[in-house]
Amino acid sequence: MMTIKEQEIQTQNRVASYYEDVRYKMPWSRTYHDWLFSHLISLVRPTGKILDAGCGTGLLAEYLPTREIWGIDISKEMVAWAQNRLPHAQVGDVEDLPYDDNFFDTVFARSIIHHLEQPEKGVEELVRVLKPGGRIIFLDTRDANPFSKVCRKTMNAGEHFSEIHKNMEENAYIAMLERHISITNKQCIGYIGYTLLGFPDVFNGYRYVPFKFALTPALMWVDRVWARTPVLNKLGLGIVAVGEKRPPFTN
Repeated sequence: MMTIKEQEIQTQNRVASYYEDVRYKMPWSRTYHDWLFSHLISLVRPTGKILDAGCGTGLLAEYLPTREIWGIDISKEMVAWAQNRLPHAQVGDVEDLPYDDNFFDTVFARSIIHHLEQPEKGVEELVRVLKPGGRIIFLDTRDANPFSKVCRKTMNAGEHFSEIHKNMEENAYIAMLERHISITNKQCIGYIGYTLLGFPDVFNGYRYVPFKFALTPALMWVDRVWARTPVLNKLGLGIVAVGEKRPPFTN
């Protein structure tokens, strides 16, 4: 019988081609992810050596003009794609990173913590390899409301997600991160546009919608407005947290 982690590896190996052939190829979905990657980069302002933890197929490299990017993913199929984009990509476990302490200046932990069997172990490892004062950005799915619970239960029943995949309860998630970093920015993300545009490999009903050339930018505009609107912004299905590694304690 497979362990939970082995099930996750099998799932990620299976869906790797969907990322390339569907998620990042459908025009409306690529438009959304172009915005998302650019937004995350603007929040963290990456410098120096960069780690893309849970790099998937390595798309981050297309938005950063540097060769100082390392990628790691538990799926060999994901890494096979990532090696076409990232100068340093390897198979590995975020809960046991193969890098020295204080090696990276910037870490992207994009949609990885909610995939881990031991989320806090993953956070500890990501902070370990980050230099003091270095910046790290997290993006994870959020246990936002009854709709998010239904979505998670439905998705976990399909072939694209293993049982380890979960939504993070916001207060507990932020408290976990704050035990290891100083958070400088936190925001909810992911509304109507995120749901309809971002993941055609999981739900592709949007392909039947007419006038996508006009509707797609309108949906993305709605997402940005909701993210800035009190009360409504708490409906976001994702949460972003940006932080810095604290300097070592000295007497």
